Amino acid sequence: MMERLWKRFVRNLHRCRVQPGVPLVVAVSGGPDSTALAHLLHRWAQATATPLTLAHYVHAWPPTGAWEAAYAEGLAQALGRPFVVGRSPRGPSERPIPEAELRRERMQFLVRTVRQAGAQGIALGHHRDDQVETFLLRLLRGSGPYGLAGMRWRQPFQGTFLFRPLLNVPRTVLRRYIHTVGLHAFEDPSNEDVSRLRNWVRHRLLPWMEAVEPRVRVRIFRLTRWLDQDQRALAAVVRRRLRERPPPWDLEEWRRLPRSLRVVWLREAYRDLRPGRPLGLRLIRALVRWLRRPGGHGRMRLPQGVVVWKDGPTWGLETAPTTAPSPPDWTVPWEGEGTYTDGVGQRWVFVRKPCSSAVDPAVFQAMAKRGILVMDAERVVPPGVIRRRRPGDRFQPLGMDRPVRLRRFLIARKIPYGVRLQLPVLETASGIAAVLGLAVAEWARVRPETRWVWEVRRGEA
Repeated sequence: MMERLWKRFVRNLHRCRVQPGVPLVVAVSGGPDSTALAHLLHRWAQATATPLTLAHYVHAWPPTGAWEAAYAEGLAQALGRPFVVGRSPRGPSERPIPEAELRRERMQFLVRTVRQAGAQGIALGHHRDDQVETFLLRLLRGSGPYGLAGMRWRQPFQGTFLFRPLLNVPRTVLRRYIHTVGLHAFEDPSNEDVSRLRNWVRHRLLPWMEAVEPRVRVRIFRLTRWLDQDQRALAAVVRRRLRERPPPWDLEEWRRLPRSLRVVWLREAYRDLRPGRPLGLRLIRALVRWLRRPGGHGRMRLPQGVVVWKDGPTWGLETAPTTAPSPPDWTVPWEGEGTYTDGVGQRWVFVRKPCSSAVDPAVFQAMAKRGILVMDAERVVPPGVIRRRRPGDRFQPLGMDRPVRLRRFLIARKIPYGVRLQLPVLETASGIAAVLGLAVAEWARVRPETRWVWEVRRGEA
Protein backbone atom coordinates (compact mmCIF):
# COMPACT_ATOMS: atom_id res chain seq x y z
CA MET A 1 0.00 0.00 0.00
CA MET A 2 2.85 2.39 0.81
CA GLU A 3 4.52 1.74 -2.54
CA ARG A 4 1.23 2.44 -4.31
CA LEU A 5 0.93 5.74 -2.42
CA TRP A 6 4.48 6.68 -3.39
CA LYS A 7 3.85 6.06 -7.11
CA ARG A 8 0.63 8.07 -6.96
CA PHE A 9 2.45 10.89 -5.18
CA VAL A 10 5.18 11.07 -7.85
CA ARG A 11 2.53 11.17 -10.60
CA ASN A 12 0.75 13.95 -8.74
CA LEU A 13 3.97 15.99 -8.54
CA HIS A 14 4.21 15.79 -12.33
CA ARG A 15 0.56 16.83 -12.55
CA CYS A 16 1.33 19.83 -10.32
CA ARG A 17 4.39 20.60 -12.51
CA VAL A 18 6.73 20.78 -9.53
CA GLN A 19 10.25 21.24 -10.90
CA PRO A 20 13.00 19.00 -9.48
CA GLY A 21 16.07 20.82 -8.21
CA VAL A 22 14.24 24.13 -7.63
CA PRO A 23 13.68 25.16 -3.97
CA LEU A 24 10.24 24.42 -2.54
CA VAL A 25 8.46 25.60 0.62
CA VAL A 26 6.34 23.04 2.49
CA ALA A 27 3.57 24.36 4.74
CA VAL A 28 3.47 22.23 7.91
CA SER A 29 0.92 22.62 10.67
CA GLY A 30 2.13 19.74 12.82
CA GLY A 31 -0.99 17.73 11.94
CA PRO A 32 -1.10 14.32 10.23
CA ASP A 33 -1.76 15.60 6.70
CA SER A 34 1.11 18.08 6.46
CA THR A 35 3.39 15.62 8.29
CA ALA A 36 2.74 12.97 5.63
CA LEU A 37 3.27 15.56 2.88
CA ALA A 38 6.59 16.70 4.36
CA HIS A 39 7.89 13.13 4.67
CA LEU A 40 6.88 12.20 1.11
CA LEU A 41 8.44 15.38 -0.27
CA HIS A 42 11.59 14.74 1.78
CA ARG A 43 11.92 11.32 0.16
CA TRP A 44 11.34 12.81 -3.32
CA ALA A 45 13.74 15.70 -2.66
CA GLN A 46 16.51 13.30 -1.69
CA ALA A 47 16.13 11.53 -5.03
CA THR A 48 15.99 14.77 -7.06
CA ALA A 49 18.35 17.04 -5.05
CA THR A 50 15.55 19.54 -4.41
CA PRO A 51 16.04 22.01 -1.52
CA LEU A 52 13.08 21.93 0.90
CA THR A 53 12.13 24.49 3.54
CA LEU A 54 9.49 23.64 6.14
CA ALA A 55 7.40 26.65 7.22
CA HIS A 56 4.98 26.93 10.14
CA TYR A 57 2.81 29.84 11.29
CA VAL A 58 1.70 30.28 14.90
CA HIS A 59 -1.81 31.78 14.94
CA ALA A 60 -3.24 33.96 17.67
CA TRP A 61 -6.02 31.37 18.05
CA PRO A 62 -6.50 28.51 18.96
CA PRO A 63 -4.32 28.50 22.10
CA THR A 64 -2.61 25.25 21.06
CA GLY A 65 -0.27 27.11 18.69
CA ALA A 66 2.83 26.45 20.80
CA TRP A 67 2.17 22.68 20.74
CA GLU A 68 1.70 22.69 16.97
CA ALA A 69 4.92 24.65 16.49
CA ALA A 70 6.81 22.15 18.66
CA TYR A 71 5.56 19.22 16.55
CA ALA A 72 6.42 21.03 13.31
CA GLU A 73 9.92 21.92 14.53
CA GLY A 74 10.49 18.35 15.68
CA LEU A 75 9.51 17.09 12.24
CA ALA A 76 11.96 19.47 10.55
CA GLN A 77 14.77 18.29 12.86
CA ALA A 78 13.93 14.63 12.20
CA LEU A 79 14.09 15.22 8.44
CA GLY A 80 17.14 17.49 8.64
CA ARG A 81 15.44 20.32 6.76
CA PRO A 82 15.51 24.11 7.35
CA PHE A 83 12.61 25.35 9.46
CA VAL A 84 11.01 28.81 9.36
CA VAL A 85 8.40 29.89 11.88
CA GLY A 86 6.18 32.97 11.83
CA ARG A 87 4.00 34.35 14.60
CA SER A 88 0.83 36.40 14.53
CA PRO A 89 1.43 40.05 15.47
CA ARG A 90 -1.79 40.00 17.53
CA GLY A 91 -0.40 37.75 20.24
CA PRO A 92 -2.45 34.96 21.87
CA SER A 93 -6.21 35.51 21.73
CA GLU A 94 -8.82 34.11 24.09
CA ARG A 95 -11.64 34.53 21.58
CA PRO A 96 -12.03 32.61 18.30
CA ILE A 97 -10.84 34.45 15.18
CA PRO A 98 -12.62 33.96 11.82
CA GLU A 99 -10.97 31.31 9.67
CA ALA A 100 -10.67 33.73 6.73
CA GLU A 101 -8.47 36.09 8.78
CA LEU A 102 -6.31 33.22 10.03
CA ARG A 103 -5.89 31.92 6.49
CA ARG A 104 -4.98 35.38 5.15
CA GLU A 105 -2.25 35.87 7.79
CA ARG A 106 -0.87 32.37 7.19
CA MET A 107 -0.74 32.73 3.40
CA GLN A 108 0.95 36.12 3.62
CA PHE A 109 3.66 34.56 5.79
CA LEU A 110 4.10 31.64 3.37
CA VAL A 111 4.38 33.98 0.36
CA ARG A 112 7.07 35.99 2.16
CA THR A 113 8.92 32.76 2.93
CA VAL A 114 8.78 31.73 -0.74
CA ARG A 115 10.27 35.04 -1.84
CA GLN A 116 13.03 34.91 0.76
CA ALA A 117 13.94 31.33 -0.20
CA GLY A 118 13.66 31.94 -3.95
CA ALA A 119 11.30 28.95 -4.11
CA GLN A 120 9.02 27.88 -6.95
CA GLY A 121 5.93 27.71 -4.74
CA ILE A 122 4.18 26.35 -1.65
CA ALA A 123 3.27 22.68 -1.18
CA LEU A 124 0.03 22.22 0.79
CA GLY A 125 -1.33 19.09 2.45
CA HIS A 126 -4.92 19.26 1.15
CA HIS A 127 -6.25 15.77 0.41
CA ARG A 128 -9.33 14.14 -1.09
CA ASP A 129 -11.52 14.55 2.00
CA ASP A 130 -10.65 18.26 2.14
CA GLN A 131 -11.78 18.54 -1.49
CA VAL A 132 -15.08 16.80 -0.73
CA GLU A 133 -15.70 19.06 2.27
CA THR A 134 -14.86 22.14 0.19
CA PHE A 135 -17.40 21.07 -2.44
CA LEU A 136 -20.16 20.70 0.16
CA LEU A 137 -19.28 23.99 1.87
CA ARG A 138 -19.41 25.88 -1.42
CA LEU A 139 -22.61 24.11 -2.41
CA LEU A 140 -24.21 25.32 0.82
CA ARG A 141 -23.00 28.86 0.09
CA GLY A 142 -24.39 28.86 -3.46
CA SER A 143 -21.14 28.78 -5.46
CA GLY A 144 -21.14 28.40 -9.23
CA PRO A 145 -19.46 25.66 -11.31
CA TYR A 146 -16.01 27.26 -10.99
CA GLY A 147 -16.22 27.26 -7.19
CA LEU A 148 -17.75 23.78 -7.00
CA ALA A 149 -14.76 22.44 -8.94
CA GLY A 150 -12.89 22.95 -5.69
CA MET A 151 -9.16 23.26 -5.21
CA ARG A 152 -6.75 22.90 -8.13
CA TRP A 153 -3.58 20.82 -8.32
CA ARG A 154 -1.58 23.90 -9.26
CA GLN A 155 -2.92 27.37 -8.57
CA PRO A 156 -1.34 30.82 -9.13
CA PHE A 157 -1.32 32.87 -5.95
CA GLN A 158 0.20 36.33 -5.36
CA GLY A 159 3.10 35.87 -7.75
CA THR A 160 3.85 32.26 -6.80
CA PHE A 161 2.12 28.86 -7.02
CA LEU A 162 0.23 26.58 -4.65
CA PHE A 163 0.86 22.84 -5.17
CA ARG A 164 -1.49 20.14 -3.83
CA PRO A 165 0.09 16.75 -4.62
CA LEU A 166 -2.17 14.85 -2.16
CA LEU A 167 -5.47 16.04 -3.62
CA ASN A 168 -6.63 12.55 -4.65
CA VAL A 169 -5.37 10.73 -1.52
CA PRO A 170 -7.88 9.88 1.27
CA ARG A 171 -7.25 11.07 4.81
CA THR A 172 -7.19 7.49 6.15
CA VAL A 173 -4.32 6.55 3.81
CA LEU A 174 -2.23 9.46 5.08
CA ARG A 175 -2.88 8.48 8.73
CA ARG A 176 -1.74 4.92 8.05
CA TYR A 177 1.34 6.22 6.23
CA ILE A 178 2.69 8.32 9.12
CA HIS A 179 2.14 5.42 11.54
CA THR A 180 3.97 3.07 9.16
CA VAL A 181 7.03 5.34 8.90
CA GLY A 182 7.02 5.96 12.67
CA LEU A 183 6.11 9.67 12.74
CA HIS A 184 3.95 11.47 15.29
CA ALA A 185 1.56 14.34 14.61
CA PHE A 186 -0.48 16.80 16.63
CA GLU A 187 -4.26 16.33 16.68
CA ASP A 188 -5.91 19.74 16.93
CA PRO A 189 -8.83 19.48 19.40
CA SER A 190 -10.60 22.40 17.68
CA ASN A 191 -11.23 20.08 14.70
CA GLU A 192 -13.87 18.33 16.83
CA ASP A 193 -15.88 21.51 17.42
CA VAL A 194 -19.02 21.02 15.31
CA SER A 195 -20.09 24.64 15.83
CA ARG A 196 -17.64 25.43 13.00
CA LEU A 197 -19.25 24.75 9.63
CA ARG A 198 -16.42 22.67 8.15
CA ASN A 199 -16.31 20.44 11.22
CA TRP A 200 -20.09 20.04 11.07
CA VAL A 201 -19.79 18.93 7.44
CA ARG A 202 -17.00 16.51 8.39
CA HIS A 203 -18.58 14.96 11.49
CA ARG A 204 -22.32 15.30 10.83
CA LEU A 205 -23.22 15.79 7.17
CA LEU A 206 -20.75 13.42 5.49
CA PRO A 207 -21.41 10.45 7.83
CA TRP A 208 -25.16 10.89 7.21
CA MET A 209 -24.55 10.93 3.43
CA GLU A 210 -22.33 7.83 3.67
CA ALA A 211 -25.13 6.00 5.46
CA VAL A 212 -27.22 6.53 2.32
CA GLU A 213 -24.42 6.10 -0.26
CA PRO A 214 -21.16 4.55 1.07
CA ARG A 215 -19.12 5.78 -1.93
CA VAL A 216 -20.31 9.37 -1.72
CA ARG A 217 -16.78 10.76 -1.16
CA VAL A 218 -15.47 9.08 -4.32
CA ARG A 219 -18.47 10.28 -6.33
CA ILE A 220 -18.16 13.88 -5.13
CA PHE A 221 -14.43 13.90 -5.85
CA ARG A 222 -15.06 12.66 -9.40
CA LEU A 223 -17.70 15.35 -9.83
CA THR A 224 -15.19 18.05 -8.84
CA ARG A 225 -12.74 16.71 -11.46
CA TRP A 226 -15.45 16.76 -14.16
CA LEU A 227 -16.44 20.29 -13.22
CA ASP A 228 -12.80 21.36 -13.35
CA GLN A 229 -12.37 19.82 -16.82
CA ASP A 230 -15.54 21.54 -18.06
CA GLN A 231 -14.40 24.90 -16.70
CA ARG A 232 -10.98 24.49 -18.29
CA ALA A 233 -12.57 23.66 -21.65
CA LEU A 234 -14.87 26.69 -21.48
CA ALA A 235 -11.97 28.91 -20.43
CA ALA A 236 -9.87 27.68 -23.39
CA VAL A 237 -12.66 28.56 -25.83
CA VAL A 238 -13.12 32.01 -24.30
CA ARG A 239 -9.36 32.72 -24.20
CA ARG A 240 -9.10 31.85 -27.89
CA ARG A 241 -11.92 34.27 -28.61
CA LEU A 242 -10.29 37.00 -26.52
CA ARG A 243 -7.01 36.60 -28.41
CA GLU A 244 -8.79 36.82 -31.76
CA ARG A 245 -10.94 39.80 -30.75
CA PRO A 246 -9.45 42.16 -28.17
CA PRO A 247 -11.69 44.88 -26.68
CA PRO A 248 -13.88 46.71 -27.42
CA TRP A 249 -16.45 43.89 -27.54
CA ASP A 250 -20.02 43.98 -28.76
CA LEU A 251 -22.26 44.36 -25.71
CA GLU A 252 -25.39 42.87 -27.27
CA GLU A 253 -23.45 39.85 -28.49
CA TRP A 254 -22.15 39.26 -24.96
CA ARG A 255 -25.64 39.64 -23.49
CA ARG A 256 -26.98 36.94 -25.82
CA LEU A 257 -24.42 34.37 -24.61
CA PRO A 258 -25.47 31.67 -22.12
CA ARG A 259 -24.95 32.71 -18.52
CA SER A 260 -22.07 30.27 -17.99
CA LEU A 261 -20.15 31.72 -20.95
CA ARG A 262 -20.76 35.30 -19.77
CA VAL A 263 -19.29 34.43 -16.38
CA VAL A 264 -16.25 32.66 -17.88
CA TRP A 265 -15.72 35.60 -20.27
CA LEU A 266 -15.50 38.05 -17.36
CA ARG A 267 -13.26 35.76 -15.33
CA GLU A 268 -10.80 35.10 -18.18
CA ALA A 269 -10.71 38.73 -19.36
CA TYR A 270 -9.81 39.74 -15.80
CA ARG A 271 -7.25 36.92 -15.54
CA ASP A 272 -5.50 38.19 -18.71
CA LEU A 273 -4.89 41.52 -16.98
CA ARG A 274 -4.27 40.20 -13.45
CA PRO A 275 -3.16 36.52 -13.47
CA GLY A 276 -3.31 36.17 -9.67
CA ARG A 277 -6.47 35.63 -7.67
CA PRO A 278 -9.58 35.25 -9.90
CA LEU A 279 -12.75 37.28 -9.54
CA GLY A 280 -15.19 35.93 -6.97
CA LEU A 281 -18.69 34.89 -7.96
CA ARG A 282 -20.32 37.68 -5.95
CA LEU A 283 -18.37 40.35 -7.85
CA ILE A 284 -19.01 38.62 -11.18
CA ARG A 285 -22.76 38.63 -10.47
CA ALA A 286 -22.59 42.37 -9.75
CA LEU A 287 -20.71 42.89 -13.03
CA VAL A 288 -23.28 40.88 -15.00
CA ARG A 289 -26.13 42.93 -13.53
CA TRP A 290 -24.30 46.18 -14.30
CA LEU A 291 -23.53 45.22 -17.91
CA ARG A 292 -27.12 44.09 -18.51
CA ARG A 293 -28.55 47.27 -17.01
CA PRO A 294 -29.93 49.82 -19.52
CA GLY A 295 -27.67 52.82 -19.92
CA GLY A 296 -24.99 53.30 -22.50
CA HIS A 297 -21.99 54.67 -20.62
CA GLY A 298 -20.07 54.14 -17.39
CA ARG A 299 -17.09 52.57 -15.66
CA MET A 300 -16.80 50.14 -12.76
CA ARG A 301 -13.59 49.63 -10.81
CA LEU A 302 -12.45 46.10 -9.94
CA PRO A 303 -9.74 44.87 -7.55
CA GLN A 304 -6.04 45.20 -8.45
CA GLY A 305 -6.49 48.32 -10.59
CA VAL A 306 -8.76 46.93 -13.33
CA VAL A 307 -11.61 48.93 -14.88
CA VAL A 308 -14.59 47.55 -16.80
CA TRP A 309 -16.29 50.10 -19.04
CA LYS A 310 -19.25 50.27 -21.38
CA ASP A 311 -19.75 52.88 -24.03
CA GLY A 312 -22.91 52.54 -26.11
CA PRO A 313 -22.81 49.22 -27.98
CA THR A 314 -19.29 48.29 -26.81
CA TRP A 315 -17.58 47.31 -23.57
CA GLY A 316 -14.22 46.07 -22.33
CA LEU A 317 -11.77 45.56 -19.45
CA GLU A 318 -8.58 47.58 -19.04
CA THR A 319 -5.98 48.33 -16.43
CA ALA A 320 -6.60 51.62 -14.66
CA PRO A 321 -3.85 54.15 -15.43
CA THR A 322 -1.70 55.66 -12.77
CA THR A 323 -2.83 59.20 -12.19
CA ALA A 324 -0.27 61.78 -13.26
CA PRO A 325 -0.59 65.56 -13.15
CA SER A 326 -1.61 67.05 -16.48
CA PRO A 327 1.09 69.14 -18.16
CA PRO A 328 0.27 72.80 -18.73
CA ASP A 329 -1.20 73.82 -22.07
CA TRP A 330 1.57 74.61 -24.55
CA THR A 331 1.39 77.35 -27.16
CA VAL A 332 2.28 76.16 -30.67
CA PRO A 333 5.27 77.93 -32.34
CA TRP A 334 3.78 79.16 -35.60
CA GLU A 335 7.12 79.67 -37.34
CA GLY A 336 10.12 77.38 -37.78
CA GLU A 337 10.48 74.40 -35.42
CA GLY A 338 9.32 73.73 -31.86
CA THR A 339 9.21 70.86 -29.36
CA TYR A 340 6.72 69.82 -26.70
CA THR A 341 7.02 67.18 -23.95
CA ASP A 342 3.72 65.75 -22.73
CA GLY A 343 2.80 64.40 -19.28
CA VAL A 344 4.21 60.90 -19.89
CA GLY A 345 7.62 62.06 -21.09
CA GLN A 346 6.94 61.81 -24.85
CA ARG A 347 8.61 64.55 -26.91
CA TRP A 348 6.86 65.96 -29.98
CA VAL A 349 8.62 67.93 -32.74
CA PHE A 350 6.72 70.50 -34.87
CA VAL A 351 8.18 71.64 -38.20
CA ARG A 352 6.57 74.15 -40.62
CA LYS A 353 7.74 73.63 -44.19
CA PRO A 354 6.60 73.98 -47.83
CA CYS A 355 4.24 71.36 -49.21
CA SER A 356 5.52 69.09 -51.98
CA SER A 357 3.87 69.38 -55.37
CA ALA A 358 2.36 65.86 -55.23
CA VAL A 359 -0.34 65.39 -52.57
CA ASP A 360 -0.97 61.65 -52.15
CA PRO A 361 -3.39 60.71 -49.31
CA ALA A 362 -1.94 57.17 -49.20
CA VAL A 363 1.48 58.60 -48.34
CA PHE A 364 0.02 60.67 -45.50
CA GLN A 365 -1.86 57.64 -44.16
CA ALA A 366 1.33 55.58 -44.16
CA MET A 367 3.12 58.38 -42.31
CA ALA A 368 0.29 58.56 -39.75
CA LYS A 369 0.73 54.85 -39.00
CA ARG A 370 4.34 55.67 -38.09
CA GLY A 371 3.14 58.48 -35.82
CA ILE A 372 3.99 61.33 -38.25
CA LEU A 373 1.10 63.71 -38.90
CA VAL A 374 0.92 66.28 -41.72
CA MET A 375 -1.58 69.17 -41.52
CA ASP A 376 -2.49 72.15 -43.67
CA ALA A 377 -0.62 75.08 -42.09
CA GLU A 378 -2.94 77.55 -43.83
CA ARG A 379 -5.96 76.08 -42.00
CA VAL A 380 -4.30 75.23 -38.68
CA VAL A 381 -3.68 78.84 -37.67
CA PRO A 382 -3.14 80.67 -34.35
CA PRO A 383 -4.13 80.83 -31.64
CA GLY A 384 -3.51 77.17 -30.79
CA VAL A 385 -2.48 75.04 -27.83
CA ILE A 386 -1.53 71.44 -27.09
CA ARG A 387 -3.35 69.97 -24.11
CA ARG A 388 -4.57 66.73 -22.54
CA ARG A 389 -7.91 65.30 -23.70
CA ARG A 390 -10.92 66.58 -21.74
CA PRO A 391 -14.47 65.27 -21.22
CA GLY A 392 -16.80 66.42 -23.99
CA ASP A 393 -14.09 66.92 -26.64
CA ARG A 394 -15.30 66.47 -30.21
CA PHE A 395 -13.19 65.51 -33.21
CA GLN A 396 -13.91 65.25 -36.96
CA PRO A 397 -12.10 62.16 -38.28
CA LEU A 398 -10.93 61.94 -41.89
CA GLY A 399 -13.76 61.27 -44.32
CA MET A 400 -16.57 62.36 -41.96
CA ASP A 401 -18.75 65.41 -42.53
CA ARG A 402 -19.35 66.23 -38.84
CA PRO A 403 -17.49 65.94 -35.53
CA VAL A 404 -18.00 63.01 -33.16
CA ARG A 405 -17.15 62.55 -29.51
CA LEU A 406 -13.39 62.10 -29.27
CA ARG A 407 -13.81 59.40 -26.63
CA ARG A 408 -15.94 57.26 -28.94
CA PHE A 409 -13.47 57.76 -31.79
CA LEU A 410 -10.58 56.54 -29.62
CA ILE A 411 -12.58 53.51 -28.44
CA ALA A 412 -13.43 52.65 -32.05
CA ARG A 413 -9.71 52.80 -32.85
CA LYS A 414 -9.16 50.33 -29.97
CA ILE A 415 -6.95 52.71 -28.01
CA PRO A 416 -6.55 51.33 -24.44
CA TYR A 417 -8.18 53.22 -21.61
CA GLY A 418 -4.90 54.25 -19.99
CA VAL A 419 -3.47 55.55 -23.28
CA ARG A 420 -6.65 57.49 -24.06
CA LEU A 421 -6.24 59.55 -20.91
CA GLN A 422 -2.66 60.50 -21.81
CA LEU A 423 -3.05 61.40 -25.50
CA PRO A 424 -2.36 65.12 -26.22
CA VAL A 425 -4.50 67.01 -28.74
CA LEU A 426 -3.74 70.09 -30.85
CA GLU A 427 -6.59 72.60 -30.59
CA THR A 428 -7.10 75.85 -32.52
CA ALA A 429 -9.99 78.27 -32.85
CA SER A 430 -11.52 75.93 -35.46
CA GLY A 431 -11.49 72.92 -33.11
CA ILE A 432 -9.23 69.92 -32.52
CA ALA A 433 -6.89 69.71 -35.49
CA ALA A 434 -5.12 66.48 -34.52
CA VAL A 435 -4.69 63.81 -31.90
CA LEU A 436 -0.90 63.72 -31.74
CA GLY A 437 0.60 60.48 -32.97
CA LEU A 438 -2.77 59.16 -34.14
CA ALA A 439 -4.96 61.16 -36.54
CA VAL A 440 -5.55 64.50 -38.29
CA ALA A 441 -8.99 66.12 -38.46
CA GLU A 442 -10.83 66.21 -41.77
CA TRP A 443 -10.83 70.00 -41.89
CA ALA A 444 -7.04 70.12 -41.25
CA ARG A 445 -5.96 67.62 -43.90
CA VAL A 446 -3.61 68.54 -46.75
CA ARG A 447 -5.31 69.45 -50.04
CA PRO A 448 -3.95 69.91 -53.58
CA GLU A 449 -3.95 73.70 -53.14
CA THR A 450 -2.02 73.54 -49.84
CA ARG A 451 1.29 75.46 -49.95
CA TRP A 452 2.58 75.11 -46.36
CA VAL A 453 2.21 72.17 -43.97
CA TRP A 454 2.83 71.33 -40.35
CA GLU A 455 4.72 68.07 -39.80
CA VAL A 456 4.41 66.66 -36.29
CA ARG A 457 6.48 63.63 -35.30
CA ARG A 458 7.67 61.90 -32.16
CA GLY A 459 11.08 62.88 -30.91
CA GLU A 460 13.38 61.28 -28.35
CA ALA A 461 11.88 61.31 -24.84
